[in-house]
Amino acid sequence: MKKSALAASVTLTLALSSSAVLASVVSSSGRIVDYMKTSALLTVSGESKVAERLHIMPATIYRFVDCPDLIPDGQCRNVAVRWNLGLVQNQQAPYFQGLLKELASDGCSVEYARSDEQNRNGSFGLTSVRPSP
Repeated sequence: MKKSALAASVTLTLALSSSAVLASVVSSSGRIVDYMKTSALLTVSGESKVAERLHIMPATIYRFVDCPDLIPDGQCRNVAVRWNLGLVQNQQAPYFQGLLKELASDGCSVEYARSDEQNRNGSFGLTSVRPSP
């Protein structure tokens, strides 16, 4: 009896904690307006024209671009193709951060997910990112 009560308690705790983690992520998209490599801060302006500062973390996931051909022809599409190639080649974070700098210099768009809690410097933790149309 004690074992089943303990198992039920553990299951409930895990279920509640995993849903809490999911609730703390905000997904959005926008145009990159700035990238500062030294501080690992990416600034993105969304549809609301409000700029969000996103802190690139060691755990940030660089996601696959589903269809780079949907991105208008030019430098943004070129970077999206190289982005996917980097994923296939198992490139590390510095490779993608270099591509983020290129995306920022051309004002390209990204889809991203971030934490919903602000850091002390006003930024949000960037959980995942990829180029978008």
